[in-house]
Amino acid sequence: MNQKYTTGVILGSGLKKIIDQMTIHKEVAISELMNTQLMTAGHSGQLFFGEIGGQNIVCCQGRPHWYEGREGQDFIDFIEMLKEQGVEDLIITNASGGLSSYLNPGDLVLIKDHINFQIQSPLVGRLDKNNAHFLNQDQVYDATLRSRFLSVAKSQSMELPTGVYMAVLGPCFETPAEVKAFKILGADVVGMSSVPEVIAARYLGLKVVMLSVIVNMGAGMSNASLSHEHTLEMAGVADEKLARLLEGYFKLP
Repeated sequence: MNQKYTTGVILGSGLKKIIDQMTIHKEVAISELMNTQLMTAGHSGQLFFGEIGGQNIVCCQGRPHWYEGREGQDFIDFIEMLKEQGVEDLIITNASGGLSSYLNPGDLVLIKDHINFQIQSPLVGRLDKNNAHFLNQDQVYDATLRSRFLSVAKSQSMELPTGVYMAVLGPCFETPAEVKAFKILGADVVGMSSVPEVIAARYLGLKVVMLSVIVNMGAGMSNASLSHEHTLEMAGVADEKLARLLEGYFKLP
């Protein structure tokens, strides 16, 4: 593929409306570009190459997860595959649980930092001559990209709070006691994905920004029964808001 797609978007479970806003150039199965299958429901496993507002974008409807029994190299390969398409800026989205009282299902959160409670890293076991696997994580999420999203949200009169993402291993949902512990540790949002891709992307030199779509409140914080089906249902409710924010971002000069 000769054309460069400088911005990549990884779409979380049930998130897909931004694809409708794209002028599609090509659709490719991820399995055609890397030797893996994405197995989680709500992820089609497709790459959509196209443009919005004159910007070339590749949207990835799916991602690997540790709970699928992955190896660290799977995440490196996944991000390397996007980098080979020309991606320099990576927008990571996910469907997550809210832990803070100011959040409600349907809200979007701009992630400013994360806590890796998955206790795993795709860089474990790697050796490189420049010791790049000793990755500095002082400023993981790019300040300029975050500022652009805040500017778009303001122009759309959209609330876009910032918060800390807690990454857990899954596939089980958290217990009420775990939710209380995560809140004490300073987390605002909890999910089962994203941090391995963030680490891999920073290791490979990409700029990263993350948006979490709140699809439920943490266990014990509401009467809702947590399930993957509920996650997909509520992601669909917030998907239009996410698509509007992303479209505005891509149309910025």
